[in-house]
Amino acid sequence: MELYLKVRVACDGGMSQREASRHFGISRDTVRKMMAYSVPPGYRRQAPVRRPKLDAFIAIIDQWLEADRAVPRKQRHTAKRVFDRLRDEHGFTGGYTIIKDYMRDRARRGQEMFVPLAHPAGHAQADFGEAMVVIGGVCQPARNIDPLSASNLHPPVGDQRLACPALAGVAEGRPSAGDGYLRLSFESGF
Repeated sequence: MELYLKVRVACDGGMSQREASRHFGISRDTVRKMMAYSVPPGYRRQAPVRRPKLDAFIAIIDQWLEADRAVPRKQRHTAKRVFDRLRDEHGFTGGYTIIKDYMRDRARRGQEMFVPLAHPAGHAQADFGEAMVVIGGVCQPARNIDPLSASNLHPPVGDQRLACPALAGVAEGRPSAGDGYLRLSFESGF
């Protein structure tokens, strides 16, 4: 990372890419890539992984792993058990590692991912929701848009709209809804 920064600073300061290549002892192609990306892009796979020995058995493995969802965790197939069964029952000639890698990738694809909410100043973000409400004896959906604040510690700043005509009318003290939106403003005391 240090070299990456040094090369970018040197080239931005007027040094040619050819000269930077000689000065830092790296190829011109590497210097060109360093100048093309502000952050090292890392390795990016060009094509999906091919597993010629395993491809014929993936349906069998998937079937076993789907059936395992109904049994207790301690009774589920491990990569070692899958390898042994494939070798003994189906004549698998591949190695253990390819099965272990496939099962790990499959488990990752099926996991839920959670991204922490961070709301930096200057960026807009909102949550959408819907709830059933009873107004005047009539059950109807109320949809809302909640703006999220620039900090997780403060109350929301901005407008919140409830897209329910009946709620808008009730909140404004009139039985009919004009535009069908109730506009609530939140003021931050910070």
